[in-house]
This record gives sequence, structure tokens and C-alpha cells, in this order.
Amino acid sequence: MTGSKKAKKKTDGALFACGGGAKPTAKDPADLVKRLGEACASAAKMKPVGPMIRAQQADRDAHQEHKVRVEANKCYRVVFATDENVHDAVVVMRDSAGDIVAESPAAALPEDGALCFTTADEVTLMVGIGSGKGAYAAQVWSE
Repeated sequence: MTGSKKAKKKTDGALFACGGGAKPTAKDPADLVKRLGEACASAAKMKPVGPMIRAQQADRDAHQEHKVRVEANKCYRVVFATDENVHDAVVVMRDSAGDIVAESPAAALPEDGALCFTTADEVTLMVGIGSGKGAYAAQVWSE
């Protein structure tokens, strides 16, 4: 982990194989997020938690934040995609202390596993667009 004391990354080759190398852009980012999540559901033994996050953002905009409640002793993974007008994007998870749990420019956070929390917390998903303007979607999955 980058600095959080509340979570540890659990590496899982099966999760990288089912979505880790996927290109995180599509005409319909919500559809891509749904397809990638479902493709990894059996390997991850996870299901969606809460509604899909959908928003618009441009590179000149400040990052956008979305709060997510996590439970102790559970593992999580975020599936993320943008539309084709976004050329550079990153999703970052930060714990309630402000420490970075993980970050990824790819279609999954983390790309090669899951984030397992030792304590319940309210984390923040931050989405930043480095180049371009368009729509994005994200979905949190858990055991």
C-alpha cells in the first residue's frame, strides 16, 4: 500500500488475468465497467457494492470525490472506465486519515488483486482526468 495502515493489497493472478490488462476506455464506460466486473466476478468471488458511479469530467476540472463505506475483514476492488474522449485518467482510493490506499490508471484498482481492510472505514475514491473531457464510470466490488 502506498501509505494506508487500514488496508493491505492481496495479489491475485486470476484477477489480473480477467481484467488487469484491459484498456479502460470505451464508447460506453458504464457498459465496460459492468462487463469487466461480471467477467471477474467468479475469479474474485465478489459482487457489486452500491450503485455504479457515473459522472463527467474534464482535464481542467478539479478531481471528483466519491465516498464509499468499507467493512473490516473484507476485500474490495474498483472497476473503472472512461469514454473515448478521455486520454489520461487515474482513480485513487484514500482512507479516512487521508492516506493513499492505492491508485491506478487502469481499468481495475488494484490491477492485480484486491484491497483488504483491517478496519471499517469511509474511503474516498478520487477521479482525476489528466487529458481530455468526457464521461467515466466506476463500480466497487466486494466479497
